Amino acid sequence: RVVGRMIGRGALFVLLLAISFGIYQVTRKKNSLDFNATELDGEYDYIIVGAGSAGAVLGNRLSADPNITVLVIEAGPPDEDFRVSVPIAGPDLHDDAHVSWQYRVEPQENALFSFANRQSSYPRGKTLGGSSSINAMIFVRGNPADFDLWEAEGCDGWSWKDVLPYFRKLENYQPITESDTTRSSKGPLEVSIAKSHPVTKAFLDACQEAGIPLNRDYNSEDQIGVSATQTTIHNGRRWSTADAYLRPVTNRTNLHIVTSTQVSRVIFDTSQDVPTATGVEIFRNSDPKTGRVIRARREVVLSAGAVGSPQILLLSGIGKKEELEKLGIPSVKNLPGVGKNLQVWLTFTTNKTKTLAQIDIGVSDIWNYLRYGEGAFASPGPEALLFHDTKTRTDLNGAPDLQMHFIPGRFDTRSSAGFNWDKKTTNFEDHDTVYGFVVSPILLHPKSIGEISLKSPNFRDAPAIDPKYLTAQEDLDLLVKGLELAYKIVMETSMKKDLEILGIFNFFEQDPKLVVNTTAYWEHMVRHIGGTVYHPVGTCRMGAESDARSVVNPKLEVIGVKNLRVVDASVMPTLTSGNTNAPSIMIGEKAADLILAKYYQK
Repeated sequence: RVVGRMIGRGALFVLLLAISFGIYQVTRKKNSLDFNATELDGEYDYIIVGAGSAGAVLGNRLSADPNITVLVIEAGPPDEDFRVSVPIAGPDLHDDAHVSWQYRVEPQENALFSFANRQSSYPRGKTLGGSSSINAMIFVRGNPADFDLWEAEGCDGWSWKDVLPYFRKLENYQPITESDTTRSSKGPLEVSIAKSHPVTKAFLDACQEAGIPLNRDYNSEDQIGVSATQTTIHNGRRWSTADAYLRPVTNRTNLHIVTSTQVSRVIFDTSQDVPTATGVEIFRNSDPKTGRVIRARREVVLSAGAVGSPQILLLSGIGKKEELEKLGIPSVKNLPGVGKNLQVWLTFTTNKTKTLAQIDIGVSDIWNYLRYGEGAFASPGPEALLFHDTKTRTDLNGAPDLQMHFIPGRFDTRSSAGFNWDKKTTNFEDHDTVYGFVVSPILLHPKSIGEISLKSPNFRDAPAIDPKYLTAQEDLDLLVKGLELAYKIVMETSMKKDLEILGIFNFFEQDPKLVVNTTAYWEHMVRHIGGTVYHPVGTCRMGAESDARSVVNPKLEVIGVKNLRVVDASVMPTLTSGNTNAPSIMIGEKAADLILAKYYQK
């Protein structure tokens, strides 16, 4: 849908079919990871639940020793849909039940006012590679201060100096200079710089004109400024963790990967003084007739993400005892922090501009992609990123509180997940047919903290996701600053003249009292059409065992039980300064060393 609507109105359906077939031939996976026909063993050394950004890393690193048997369980199907490989098709996957969980947030009291029932979508990846197979492929490590804060809050061994070697271990960054001691070109994850559309170049120039410094590498130790986006795209194709970590090791006989298989709970031996994880209960395609238990000789590792991991813990009896007993779930370990501390980005679905520049996809783009892996089809969407510290303005050593995405094309809300507008409160959707580009300010470190809880004891039922958007006034104030900065860049620099920008859309023409570029308008915009931009973290918070908020200790072991870890974005105590895919992969790399250190001690 996204690709189809971006092609000119006169494009023929037959042409689209031909394009789709051609792209499929170029991008199809050469080594299938569909192990559904494999006869699973009844027992493995390690069982990894989830083949996403962190789980795929563990599958690779733990099975590197042929004496260690590993089972990776993925709830979704293999990543063979050709749209997974085509970068520009990413948004089209968010609302596809085949590869996305299609979660929705609970109705919000302080936000989403123009969304039907005050609910927005909450897509999470459900395929090999997890969310790294449906995201925007943006590669951001975060700020060194993020990880130093983790250590200060009780996460010993997770400071910037501790995690930097793992960031370097995971990446193959191109280009790289010999003198660069913070980057690496020896890892399995392909990282490249997105090629900029001329409109993106105009945005980069406008930012500098507005006093924002150009930053050649925001993944170095200096993050502030505007940059071309670094992406996990290789030769025009998405490079997910399934591509980087799983597909190269399909020949390992000690590694089994099963797809379309959901874990309902972790099995515990409660006869000992400390409950001990001994395996998992699984169901193929959620079919109750297929239920069976697979045993783990050493450990069960949950890598199901910031929604899936706390859900499985709660279903298994790990969580706040009173809440579990209300649902009839026997308590194995009273751990009140499970599902709490939910932190997630808030942004605007778009900040569209009227422009005479038409940014369409034409035949030349199709040819460039099929022949060279270049052009619009190879774009991640956001081709430029801006990191801004509203406190220090332009200090390169600052820690950003705002991020901004720039997309050199219009954003079609009628073909993207989660936009179900209440037309009585906004005319947002009326502008979908007008050419323009997107500038999206993003709140990096929200003060509004949400939670994930169970709606029922049935693993097939989605959990309740309540981000509690804008419960903190600070979040609203900061997002308004982000919109004011976006307006300044677009409307008060030479970009306005060069691109013949006619103005900013008024999404609330129904209310004549609201005037564009006033505080009242921006606040109204934030509360009405601001929504999620994904990246949930924190629901299995890492910290000191003495901290009542902690779910896992710094070794990522679930507190109060044995042989169970959580390894994914849910363990982050706070959001990092940027998209969270890269830190999630780093967590997988570091966790593999922690797990193997324990294994070899024995």
